[in-house]
Amino acid sequence: MKRCPTCGRTYADESLSYCLDDGSVLSAPYEPEQTQRIPAPRATNLVTEALPAGQAPRTSREGRKPLLIYAIVSLLALLAGGAVVAWVMRNSSPPSTAKSEVQSNAASSTGAGDNLEEEKARLERERQQLELEKERQRLAEERRKLEEQRRASSSSTPNKPPPPLPGETWFVFLGSFPKDEYGRAEERLRYMQGQGYDARIIDTDEYPNLTGGLWAVVLGPYSKARAESQLTQAKSVRADAYVKPGW
Repeated sequence: MKRCPTCGRTYADESLSYCLDDGSVLSAPYEPEQTQRIPAPRATNLVTEALPAGQAPRTSREGRKPLLIYAIVSLLALLAGGAVVAWVMRNSSPPSTAKSEVQSNAASSTGAGDNLEEEKARLERERQQLELEKERQRLAEERRKLEEQRRASSSSTPNKPPPPLPGETWFVFLGSFPKDEYGRAEERLRYMQGQGYDARIIDTDEYPNLTGGLWAVVLGPYSKARAESQLTQAKSVRADAYVKPGW
């Protein structure tokens, strides 16, 4: 018979080498009669089992299995509780898809509003451009009528230029030629008209502020401000262009 020196448990199986309760090495075989007093063995539910020769006995870790089981059960309970809380929170708040749809609808509404404002602004710009174009056409028509009237008056007095319009006494000069080179003046005139300019030929003898004895290819007459504006454009074709009042 063998005895555990730690817990005092005895084993009748001589093949056991370790205590099945706490894993201590069992003492050598002894006779029970030689022991004066043996402590009462602790109650245990373990079943004594014989181990094959050469196999190490299970240690006291087997006694810790219930703790491990309790820990696993506690963990599972915590996970289950967390899942329940998550499910409750998810059901108590709007679904994420609904939130996404609401946000998408809000963004679409905002985008539609922006597009509407842009369309209004574009239409307003187009309206202003149309009004400006109509005003330009009206002024061009009035100028044409005044030009016709001035030409009609000049035909009655060929040796005297028509009276200028108020403030329009400035010419843009595109070239001047002697009286015997009218053909060159006509060539310059056709060239400038081909470039899109409303040019004409004048006799400088008919204008008091101009040097006489020349044919001049000019634009105008204009106001001084408009003549200078036309000069800026004409210089891209004739770098020697300049402005001068005729009266």
